[in-house]
Amino acid sequence: MSPLINCIMVEEDMRSVNSQSTEHLVYSMTPREDTPYTPYEVDRLKRHLKFHFMTPCQKFKARKRKPWKLIVQILKIIIVTTQVFVFGMQRGNFVDFEQKTQLSLQHLLFKGWEPSYETMPYPAAIGRYALYKTTEIVDHLNYAMTNFNLTEKLAIGAYGFTEDQAGLRSKTATLTLVKFQVGEIFPNNVTYNLNPNLDKVSLTFNATKLENGTEVYDFHQVLRNNGQELSVNKLHSMELNFSLYGIHLKQGTNKVNVEPDCLLIKGKIKYDNSKHNGQMTVFMEIELVSKTCNDGSIFEEDTELETIALILLDSVVVLLCFLSTVTCARSMKRSVILYRKSRVFFKKHYGYKCTWEDVMVFANFWYVMIVTSDILCVIGTGLKVAISHQEYKYMEYSGMLLGIATVLVWMGVIRYFEYFERYNVLVLTCKKAFPDVIRFMICAATIYIAFTICGWLVLGPYHIKFQTIFASSSVCFRL
Repeated sequence: MSPLINCIMVEEDMRSVNSQSTEHLVYSMTPREDTPYTPYEVDRLKRHLKFHFMTPCQKFKARKRKPWKLIVQILKIIIVTTQVFVFGMQRGNFVDFEQKTQLSLQHLLFKGWEPSYETMPYPAAIGRYALYKTTEIVDHLNYAMTNFNLTEKLAIGAYGFTEDQAGLRSKTATLTLVKFQVGEIFPNNVTYNLNPNLDKVSLTFNATKLENGTEVYDFHQVLRNNGQELSVNKLHSMELNFSLYGIHLKQGTNKVNVEPDCLLIKGKIKYDNSKHNGQMTVFMEIELVSKTCNDGSIFEEDTELETIALILLDSVVVLLCFLSTVTCARSMKRSVILYRKSRVFFKKHYGYKCTWEDVMVFANFWYVMIVTSDILCVIGTGLKVAISHQEYKYMEYSGMLLGIATVLVWMGVIRYFEYFERYNVLVLTCKKAFPDVIRFMICAATIYIAFTICGWLVLGPYHIKFQTIFASSSVCFRL
């Protein structure tokens, strides 16, 4: 216990401040003869220190003041949780639309795609979607482009083709070949000639007109038109890039209750041959980019009311976070001022120089945690407002910031459990045991890391649950 606090605890009623200690140590200090402080000033500073180190319950009993900080924190919990709940539903709806869009395009453009590729059992019941023959590469590209040309006719989703520079609807895609500058392999006599530097060649995948007027997509013809050839030994990877327009209807319980989003769907089909192990894995990535709708209307008054309610909710969250930060900053400022007065007082009155332990006594990390949660919540709310203006690139950042802020907001209220004597005992016990808990977690983490690395190194090549360091870490965590 800090000698500074022990000195203040000379009075009998001060011993209740740290009633969890059974020793009730009293640090004996003799005032200096040349002290500049009068007995009134000494008693006044001790009373300030006594009140500062009281628990919230003792402060409430002593002055009967309304716990404004507690009231603000309770209101903030309610409003922030409501905001996060609403945002979580919106984010889940958007991510679900993104995933379903990707699945629908995979069904449309991937030859031989099966629903079993969509499930996520662990371990997987089916292998990766991949190609194993050169003829399959050509067939897959031709199939993808043929169906892409028929997207508006075949797809159930609301997809449309984008415009080119001339303002006409474009049904073309861009094929990027990534290949080695030199890649010659001769398995017969076990020789090779390889230059690992990569070159990128971009080709426009257009349809070829036959004599009868029909249009077909021929990968070999595209290569010949551009002076290229398909050499799997030189080929590192390929990317087929396309774009479509789409509209996201934000469905409510029984109707569309929010203005739909107009989106530009940037699709990318990747053919990965980087490992050159005879298996070319194929997968798709899509990116949704907001686009201003040319025209549109919803004949519902609820849409405007819901938008106003969301704006009002975000405004109240920012206001409560501001009030919370101000009240906590005010308390932290008072602690700093009181520490400076106490440091000067103990040096001049007792000849005692405050140590780092005494400094930490005045530090209140509960306030630091609450202010941190307020800052994260305000930034997350700002990004959420940007998302409402169709800036979807901030979706993940906003979700992460609001999620962390919500955890800290709920944890910050634990401090106010000290208003209740029974909960106060629990909080004080947790504070006392915290250093020992950290030591235990360090020891447990050491063993956990050791088994994670060992499992990945020993079992990784033979067991799917240990193939990567992250999979091994997940298995050891569950154990």
